[in-house]
Amino acid sequence: MGKFFTALHIKSKCKDQFIKTFTQLMKKDGYVPCSEDEAAISYAAAFSEGGWVTLLNGDDSTNELSKTAKKITEGMDTLCFTAEVVDSDFAILNLFTQNGSQSRVVVGDGSGYGIEKTPINADMWKPLIQSGDESEFVRALGLENTFVEDTLYDIGNILGITPSVMTWCYDEFEEEIGQNGNVISLSFRKATEKKISLNAAFKKVFGEALEPLGFKLIKGKYPYLVRVVPGGEIIHIITYAEMWCPYNGRKEFDVISGIATVYRYKIDLNLPQKVNANWLSPISRFYSRTTPESEYDDEFRKSIYSFGFEEEDESSLYDALNYALELTKKYILPQLAPLWIFDQA
Repeated sequence: MGKFFTALHIKSKCKDQFIKTFTQLMKKDGYVPCSEDEAAISYAAAFSEGGWVTLLNGDDSTNELSKTAKKITEGMDTLCFTAEVVDSDFAILNLFTQNGSQSRVVVGDGSGYGIEKTPINADMWKPLIQSGDESEFVRALGLENTFVEDTLYDIGNILGITPSVMTWCYDEFEEEIGQNGNVISLSFRKATEKKISLNAAFKKVFGEALEPLGFKLIKGKYPYLVRVVPGGEIIHIITYAEMWCPYNGRKEFDVISGIATVYRYKIDLNLPQKVNANWLSPISRFYSRTTPESEYDDEFRKSIYSFGFEEEDESSLYDALNYALELTKKYILPQLAPLWIFDQA
């Protein structure tokens, strides 16, 4: 399976000035800067030496980034374009200008999705091309690579965007935050309210409940609750991972857990939870592996695959977390002792 992601690339030379101006634009919409725990909206931002800023917001929403693009072209008097990548097969680039004009081009083969090539208005893109020679840009758009990311890499070189940044999805951006000085997080909350986030609520509900059992929240960006088994060679880990949710106004998450030993090839809790999900198991898997066949209920297993809540309803969030905590106590905690279940060192 290929990559799906949407990014916004903005022509902007000064990092500090961009952050200042972007923050002002967000304030006009009623948002103020905040920590990631409090955020209603978060962006990963990468700054390229060629004078570009790339933004991703994590939900792969082309509509939302298009709205942001229009706001930026008007408020910053600059050009920007969105790049929507579909299954690594093709990408749609949509240029936004200060006067409201747009130019859409298709990169790669989208015919299998009913997306056909469109005429290229090279003159509109010319101001973004480092060399000023639009022919090399047109040539790159016509490349038919197996993975569209290879074509985007070439386009990044032509425009002055760090080539790898053109191919990153949100999780890859997040991995660079704190490691790469050119990649940062920009978080905002509604100025009129301080709504608790899933991240902060998880730390509160699970942190308080599991602390007496020896679990501690590690210092770092991601909410891993860790218990060190006497002897120091084994650790138990409990965290959550956000899940894709098809419904507007709702979010879903799952609680994932596992056991690791110091003999594992690599344990990196500086990575997002999704990256470690290949060895951290969800509640539903604990249930299916530990419930006797005579008591097993597959419909119940499916019902606890993820936990949903209304974004604007704090009580809904706490209800979902408390229910997940109840199931964690019932199906996960009793099983954290047997190493053979989850340790894949």
